Amino acid sequence: MRGARDAAHIALSQAHEVAYWTKKFGVDRAQLQAAIDQVGHGTRAVKAYFAAAAKN
Repeated sequence: MRGARDAAHIALSQAHEVAYWTKKFGVDRAQLQAAIDQVGHGTRAVKAYFAAAAKN
């Protein structure tokens, strides 16, 4: 059984979290990893990263 998802952080070590966040942001795992490498694991920061990327 999975633990509850921490909505404030993205855990790349958890397959179900990777699946959830890649679907939510419309990206693949590599893009999600690149975002986290740039801004950290916080969901707000990752969301802002993809929003900024979409503007360019």
